[in-house]
Amino acid sequence: MTDVEAFRIIGKFKMNDRYVPFTKEVAAGSEDEAREMVMSDIGSKHRMKRRFIDIETIEKVPAGEITSPMVEFIVGEKNE
Repeated sequence: MTDVEAFRIIGKFKMNDRYVPFTKEVAAGSEDEAREMVMSDIGSKHRMKRRFIDIETIEKVPAGEITSPMVEFIVGEKNE
């Protein structure tokens, strides 16, 4: 079983003629998995092609700094 960690992804996506910033927290096993989850989520919610989604940073979030209750629950549950 892989350890699940919290990741904070910061970026922007192009909607019409402007860029919309976003910050998302996800629980994933690796940075690549976290990137895939965010691309999939934004793509499905906003009908956005991946080429219009620009991820600027992906960082691991320590357990005490997680802001999403769902991510905090998943990370705490998987690592016990």
